[in-house]
Amino acid sequence: MLKEQANEFEKFCNMLRNNNHFALARFADGERLFIESKSARGIDGWTSPNSPSKLGIALRHALEISVQTGGYVGISDDTNDSQSKLFYVNILKNISSDKITLSNLFVNGTYSEFLSRFLPLIQQKNALIICNYQAKPLELSLRFEKEPKYVYVPGDCYGFWERASSSWISHMKKIARELTNHIFVFAAGPISSATIPLLWNENKNNTYIDVGSALDPFLYGKYTRAYQQPGTSDSNQLSKLYIQDDIEEKPSDGITCIINCYKRWDALGLIVNALKKQSKLPSEIHVLFNTTPPQEVLATLRSDALITNIVCSDANLGVWHRFAYALNAKTEYICIFDDDTIPGSKWLENCLTCMQRREGLYGTVGLRLFDPECYMKHERFGWPSQNTDVVEVDLVGHSWFFKRKWLSSYWRDLPPVKGFEFMGEDMHMSYALQKYHALPTLVPPHPKNDQSLWGSIASQRGVDKYAISMTGKASRMDEAVKRLVRLGWKPMILTK
Repeated sequence: MLKEQANEFEKFCNMLRNNNHFALARFADGERLFIESKSARGIDGWTSPNSPSKLGIALRHALEISVQTGGYVGISDDTNDSQSKLFYVNILKNISSDKITLSNLFVNGTYSEFLSRFLPLIQQKNALIICNYQAKPLELSLRFEKEPKYVYVPGDCYGFWERASSSWISHMKKIARELTNHIFVFAAGPISSATIPLLWNENKNNTYIDVGSALDPFLYGKYTRAYQQPGTSDSNQLSKLYIQDDIEEKPSDGITCIINCYKRWDALGLIVNALKKQSKLPSEIHVLFNTTPPQEVLATLRSDALITNIVCSDANLGVWHRFAYALNAKTEYICIFDDDTIPGSKWLENCLTCMQRREGLYGTVGLRLFDPECYMKHERFGWPSQNTDVVEVDLVGHSWFFKRKWLSSYWRDLPPVKGFEFMGEDMHMSYALQKYHALPTLVPPHPKNDQSLWGSIASQRGVDKYAISMTGKASRMDEAVKRLVRLGWKPMILTK
């Protein structure tokens, strides 16, 4: 997720205009030095030691409180300080990226907008100003509709926090509890970032915001930063901040469908159309070609707005790479399709409903092995048997419906480099989920009189000239079964 300074400024300006309460604590290179127990120097002349401090601990705790309470956190950006940005991103792994913004929100290229738009909004509200005791009251240089209240802190914010943080926190929490519909405007260095999340946790009926040095020309009657002077390079700089979406550590809702195709060009359009007609529509559709397709096939797919991505390989990569490609999915659920499998219109809904009742790997055709050393001795379920209830099996094929997070276990035991390129990937998934998650392999209901719920309504396509079972390559499936049994797979015949 790309965050641009001008857009982020606009967002907070709108929240203030609409009287939406929020908390914004900003963390940049100075706060990072405290958290890392390194020496920091303030503009007021104070210096902290190169060792752990109460303020450093408090700042780290403030980040944790922000995560827990939904406050906004401004951090260093990619334009000016990518090293500090990465430092904060690694700490903020459990916070939604929506709650992360730029620490220089009100300075540099947006400072003129701060003066002309943001500051007038503050002047209209009930304000509490927290600033250096050497600053002059803001009403001497700015006209407020209501005279603001003030809380002053010493210039040596490091020393003040080390000796008086407990009484300071108690005092500010008391004020936060007593006031409602006020805006707490902080211009108190790192004390601001250490305090704001605590007050937001205390009372969310106020707004708490750190504007930093943006108020200095009014509080001290002089410029303290280069960006405050029009025409300087700093005054024109707009920053960008890129936050990886996976900082949230969870995929988005929905289903990613992946179609693996090898020369069944005519079937591909049927599968895509079947996915477009699903009662539970997929979030994305990806097509993987295991050989170079005709140009007209590619042109048709590329003109289809619902196709998310197309991958072409000059070589036949076999049956495993679709599970590797599935790592690119951003959704909670994934459904992989063979090119001989045309699902009924409620197939995805069928799988999702069953998954929500009982977690496991779901597939179109399930096999129960009669012999743990012989693949061909089995009983089939799904559209071949038209089962009315969910059936537990040893492995499934033709399509696989599962949660993205389970792919981590799929690759914990790698397939052999040679000899298994065209087999074993289906049972490997069942093996991995059974061994590492204690999850079963299942086949959803395939009622005789309702093919809309079926995993495939084109059974004849699985026995054409392109089917692996018709090429002789399936003769080594016994070796794949025996290999996984040696690794710990337990087909149902071994657990009876």
